[in-house]
Amino acid sequence: MKAMLRIALMTVVSAACLLAGDLTIASHSKVKGPLGMSGEGIQTQYYNVNFQKTVDEGTKVDSLVDYNKGVFYTIKHKDKKIELMTFDDLMAIGEAMDAKLAQMGNLPKFLQNAMGGGDPGEIKVEKVGEETVADRACKKYKLTIGKMVQELSLDPTLKTPINPAAFAKFTKLRGNMFAGPSAAGMKKMIEELSKLQGIPLKTHMTGFMGVDSTMTATEVKTTPIPASVFTLPDGYKTEDTGKKMLKDLEKS
Repeated sequence: MKAMLRIALMTVVSAACLLAGDLTIASHSKVKGPLGMSGEGIQTQYYNVNFQKTVDEGTKVDSLVDYNKGVFYTIKHKDKKIELMTFDDLMAIGEAMDAKLAQMGNLPKFLQNAMGGGDPGEIKVEKVGEETVADRACKKYKLTIGKMVQELSLDPTLKTPINPAAFAKFTKLRGNMFAGPSAAGMKKMIEELSKLQGIPLKTHMTGFMGVDSTMTATEVKTTPIPASVFTLPDGYKTEDTGKKMLKDLEKS
């Protein structure tokens, strides 16, 4: 789910400016958080008309989105394993989790705070200046909901090349990636992010599940990307984690 969260945040910002040439962004990432979420390393993001891929050199875990088929893939090179989840299953998982949380009533205060806290209906969006990232002029924004803060430096001249028809499948599920009333703040933040123009070349997020995450672009290229970059590796075991999660939710 962490990989899907990153993809959602990176993609919704540029939803209003689709169809451009292939795009490659190399970045330095640093994450501090609980439950093994901490780490630091180099990530490379690749975009073309039908795919979005993130290669993480440190963890050896890549993420791939096939917008035509509507499938998320998590590629674990150390284990030679591919985990997949369809957009439809992800929506169903979000709906099932919402239903279970509704049966529980309001979550304990400490859990609400862990998810960001604050009133999800109140969001503050500020333009806080300009910044140069990877030799490109960016506009800086700060979004705040309760304790959750997302800072972004956007290059308004960059556009993702994702096919609008294929991307439409993604827009249907982006609000379902976070379940329950405690995640309403994250859903609201994604709505506000989708209104901004450009590609984020630097992001800093705090206040969500105790995570402090920073990503800074070091190189941006708009040259064609070989089709092989988006090809799943041979000889890896494949597991449908979406179907497995749905079965586990039905049993619980």
